Amino acid sequence: MNKHLQIAITLLGTLTLVLTIHGCDKGSGTTNQNDVPKTAEPNPLSVIMQTDKGAFEIRLRPDLAPRSVTNFCNLVERGFYHGKEISAANTVARTMGETRRVPKYQLPQEFSPTLYFNTSGIVAWSNRPRGEFDDFEPHPTRFFVTVAPQPDWNLKYTPFGTIEDGSDTLLKSKKGDWILSARVVGDPTWLYELHADELAKWNAELDATGHTRAGEENRTIRDLPVNSN
Repeated sequence: MNKHLQIAITLLGTLTLVLTIHGCDKGSGTTNQNDVPKTAEPNPLSVIMQTDKGAFEIRLRPDLAPRSVTNFCNLVERGFYHGKEISAANTVARTMGETRRVPKYQLPQEFSPTLYFNTSGIVAWSNRPRGEFDDFEPHPTRFFVTVAPQPDWNLKYTPFGTIEDGSDTLLKSKKGDWILSARVVGDPTWLYELHADELAKWNAELDATGHTRAGEENRTIRDLPVNSN
């Protein structure tokens, strides 16, 4: 056989083998890294609040409102909501985190294209004083949970979570009910590190306003089961 012909046949065989392997890979169900869908929440976070009427769990959305979630986790882990009352309860929402000494820092408006007040169970910051909707007042500790759709609130209040469990607890709760405890499920450290400068300012304002941190013996331990009864 001619030497040049032999080399050509060898090269052709090698090319055929490469194409065959590539074709098998495409049909084998394997995917490369770029084809793997990315999860919306690589580090899921939630907060469980225990009231004298039962417990409810808030699924947090750091992918949609990272600074709002950072602030909420920090407040929970400081023990801010322990012993607070449900300050308002009506046909559309329950409000929590009321305080006369309002810390002087403002949260950004993190409006999401996918999280709207078109359903119940939306958790958002209450950025305006109740009954005075024409006057803006930063209120970085008071939040509310809807128990009915309220589409007029879209692009007015910043939603940062949804009710994952315990909607029945919220429906039977009323003004004056107590928040007995609150704890973060998951590890928000990555958020604290990402927003360290803002977090330091927020904590300084909270300290200056007299909202002291809970002692280590009073902190809620993360990731322990909770009795929702």
